[in-house]
Amino acid sequence: GAVRRILTEKFHSAADPDLSFDGKRMLFAGKRTARDHWNVFEMSLDGKGSRQVTREFGDCRSPVYLGAFYTIVSPEPWDQFAFVGNQAGELNEYGATPSTSLYSSRMDGSGIRRLTYNPSSDLDPAVLPDGRLLFSSWQRMSLSRGPLGRLAVFAAHTDGLDYALFFGGEGR
Repeated sequence: GAVRRILTEKFHSAADPDLSFDGKRMLFAGKRTARDHWNVFEMSLDGKGSRQVTREFGDCRSPVYLGAFYTIVSPEPWDQFAFVGNQAGELNEYGATPSTSLYSSRMDGSGIRRLTYNPSSDLDPAVLPDGRLLFSSWQRMSLSRGPLGRLAVFAAHTDGLDYALFFGGEGR
């Protein structure tokens, strides 16, 4: 049978793993102690070389690797990832719970960019074959959605542009 091994023994909690495109590394959300915020970490698949990527940015969950990012203002592209964050203190439109949005970052944790602006919450990013981000979005604002709202599925490019409904509005 397969040998099972815990890769995150030095963590209080670990969740949301995502494998790199080359299958050699993984991103995951982790907490070293119960009181810590969730942060994004990266490690090799043998469990060695764990390094913290996000810091002092509230809770950061659901990291996913993205393709290299090219921009006209930089001579070289950079590797990046996306994650769900609450940026320590933003509340949903009712002020009751933290609101989450999607962010992108360079692999060293620098250059964090907010990709979505939803007063409810955006969650669960995944990368589509064409490179866009697919994610669930809690939609509370419209009265036609009822008092609790509903989830819809949206897609956007990795720079946050072309944000569009991918699927939704089909009932509960």
